[in-house]
Amino acid sequence: MVLADPKLEVSQFIDSAKNAMGTLDDEKGLAYAFASQAGLFVPELEYPNFWQVGCVFDTVLDYFLALKEAGELDLDSATLMEALVNKAVHGYQYGIVGLTAAWYDDWSWWGIAASKAFDPEYSGIFGDKLEFFQTAAIDLWGLVDDGDFTTIANRIPDAIWANSALQSNRVKFTREILSARGELHIGTRNSWALIERGAQDGGTPRQNADYATFTTQTVGDWAVPRFPGGCWQYDFSTLPFPVDDGPDASNPNPAYNTLGVFQVTLMSGLYLSFCCSLIAAANRKAAEGLSGGAWDRLQSVEAYRQKADEVAAFLASWLNLPGSDSLATEFAHGKLVHERTPTYAPFDAGGLPPVEGYFANAYWGGDQGLIMGALAQYAQLPGANVPDADSYPSELLQGVFYNMPAFSWGHPNMVGPYLDPQGNSPISRDSNDYGSGSGIFWRYVMRTCRADPSFGNPARQDPYIVSTATNSGTIDNDWGNNLFQPFNTVAAAIGAWYLLK
Repeated sequence: MVLADPKLEVSQFIDSAKNAMGTLDDEKGLAYAFASQAGLFVPELEYPNFWQVGCVFDTVLDYFLALKEAGELDLDSATLMEALVNKAVHGYQYGIVGLTAAWYDDWSWWGIAASKAFDPEYSGIFGDKLEFFQTAAIDLWGLVDDGDFTTIANRIPDAIWANSALQSNRVKFTREILSARGELHIGTRNSWALIERGAQDGGTPRQNADYATFTTQTVGDWAVPRFPGGCWQYDFSTLPFPVDDGPDASNPNPAYNTLGVFQVTLMSGLYLSFCCSLIAAANRKAAEGLSGGAWDRLQSVEAYRQKADEVAAFLASWLNLPGSDSLATEFAHGKLVHERTPTYAPFDAGGLPPVEGYFANAYWGGDQGLIMGALAQYAQLPGANVPDADSYPSELLQGVFYNMPAFSWGHPNMVGPYLDPQGNSPISRDSNDYGSGSGIFWRYVMRTCRADPSFGNPARQDPYIVSTATNSGTIDNDWGNNLFQPFNTVAAAIGAWYLLK
């Protein structure tokens, strides 16, 4: 059915979001789950899950913005808002010293959330932690883009480092150990550039060995990227990294892994979204003459823009390939993007070596949301030069609604977290993390609607999308872990409100 009176009907989504958020005392609500996970701390034993808390914090911020824009931000909500922002600070710092921050994507979830502290619509939500998160956003960009681990490590107070975790070798994790990662990792887009230093034995022993192996034209060795400008989830190598330097530290060779050391789709989406958020901050700084604190550490619009252009061009190169070569699959209704790039660069003699862990029929909801939202943000920039950047978000929205149902979890028409018919890909094998897929998708529905107010118009005329969005935004879901279940529910309610109002 098409909603006869959208303004009357959509109020149910705000009500659903508030019910699913709950209070700090409501064990079924997101507030309780987030505060519990962000506040975890048993010295040397238990710490917050860094990426999960950062990912969910982004939607916690969205929730309070939605309440504000719906005229529902009352005193109790404002009190809860302050409490959850304070918990986020704990989750950020203790997640780092607890060794739960590893790959570039882990840091990026926090970077995108923290960059909202530069957005005038969100700034009031951060309260007295505004400067903390503005600073964190710049620090996180330095790590993700440039491998600056030292600034992050030095930003954490000594008293918190004193409570750091024990590594798997029983050596205490320290700021010096974290800082030293910058000697081996210089940013998500530079993984191949590091290896190329080993051409003609011109690099370090590691780089020389890596270049010799990864440019050998046999399947299982060859790992040359097909297109420039992309992002890796983390660096790869033929030699071990130091203990606990990422989950694949003991053997970060793509031939022996299914996660981590690849150009996974989420990383390009995270990077482009993060970069576009900092472009908006730099534009605001210039327009309003803002200075002091983290404002002075922002790069120029042009510096961020060049990087955004390069990653957007990488995505365009993959999305514009025909048929099964493409990063996207076209369905009868809409498109879906794959979890990672399908192939490496071709051999000289022809043939495209497959990327390890690629599954042609597996799709994650988080990837759809990230690419949809990042391309929508990018499309707002003057002279955005990605073909179809403005149409892909709509194609992905339709693709998710029509091709990623929650039937596997026993629900009627609702958006599910992923599509994995064979059940043997990294997606289904890591249902704990990938269970967040629907919440991340819905978060970027909200972000895309806010970037382009006309984005939801076609959806509101499609009875199937209206019905599915209504179910998604009003029915509690039960996939994912104890944090992701209420997260998915809150994010869907907010996203449905923005899509259908």
